[in-house]
Amino acid sequence: MTQILNPDKFAAFIQDQAPSILGIDYGSKNLGLAYASSPTYVTTPLNVLKRTTLKKDFQALEETRKDFPFHCVVVGLPLNMDGSEGAMAQAAKQFGFYLSTTCHWPVCFWDERLSSVEAAERSFQRKQKRLDHVAAHIILESFLNFYLKR
Repeated sequence: MTQILNPDKFAAFIQDQAPSILGIDYGSKNLGLAYASSPTYVTTPLNVLKRTTLKKDFQALEETRKDFPFHCVVVGLPLNMDGSEGAMAQAAKQFGFYLSTTCHWPVCFWDERLSSVEAAERSFQRKQKRLDHVAAHIILESFLNFYLKR
């Protein structure tokens, strides 16, 4: 059963169920991960997973779930600056659809425009090449700040 929820319904789900959430900065080569647990929903950058195959990506997410027991996922949607969807946005949506249908996790997409730029500006680890986990943190934090008005 597909559980792709629009942001309003996803926020209502969070407020009703109080689940822990995984944030994903989707990329063709890497997945940046962040985590927020209820009831505080303080967002923490986790790590960067190097992508291989969908099956192995899902296995890696299941392994992550052992240490960080999330129940739903916010996937960053890399929209173009004019708000339109390009190839990467379509790929992120396809990935989220697979997460929902394969792993049965409720999924929401959230605009991630400029999250990588902000991650580089915020990061104390500027020498680190991959900041995808910081971008995932910003995506998840942005969603939670917008809907939970912390």
